[in-house]
This record gives sequence, C-alpha cells and structure tokens, in this order.
Amino acid sequence: MARYYFDTDNGEVALADKVGLEFPNDAAARREAVIGLCEMIGDAGDGGDRRSFTITVRCEDQAVVYQGRMTFEGCWRNGELPQED
Repeated sequence: MARYYFDTDNGEVALADKVGLEFPNDAAARREAVIGLCEMIGDAGDGGDRRSFTITVRCEDQAVVYQGRMTFEGCWRNGELPQED
C-alpha cells in the first residue's frame, strides 16, 4: 500500500494534506478524489453561484499523480434573486 495526499481547494480555502491515506494504487486514489469532489460540492452551501472545486492527489514522493476539478455554475431564470422570507 502506498500513501497518497489529497490537497483540496473549494474556491475559498486551499488545504494541503499533511497526513494522507493509504491505497493499493493510483486508480484507487483517483476514485477517492472523485468521491471527495462530490462531497465538497455537497458541503458548499451558499457559497455563490460560480465556484470551482479542485483535489490534487500526490504520492509518497510528493509527485502529482491526479488532479480533478468540478465547477458549479448556477443562475436564476429571470435574472433576479429570489425574495428572502
């Protein structure tokens, strides 16, 4: 098993992983990165209608083995913000 590090950037805060997780290979680490991206978007809440989320996967020697990015873009159909209750 090799150790992989998952650096994250949610468009507001960038965090470098100093602990890492063990996986059998690069493909398994990539799967974890994709799951992590989906979780980041789900946790984004009211961060705005245009955000980019990135996870960079590094291996034990710190070389980048994978980078995934997802972008969220939303807009209101009539161009106006909804009224707050």
